[in-house]
Amino acid sequence: MLRIRLEGPPGALPVIDGGFTKWTQALLSDWKERFLASAIDAELVCKLYHP
Repeated sequence: MLRIRLEGPPGALPVIDGGFTKWTQALLSDWKERFLASAIDAELVCKLYHP
């Protein structure tokens, strides 16, 4: 699991997270297959850190 927090006026907030999924292993019938998905909450970052 991946999680990045930023310090700001309201404290530490998680704005980026991600992790590995297993659905690609089932879809491709390959146990070696790995898929890492991640996302950033761009709206929250802009609201908190835009001057």
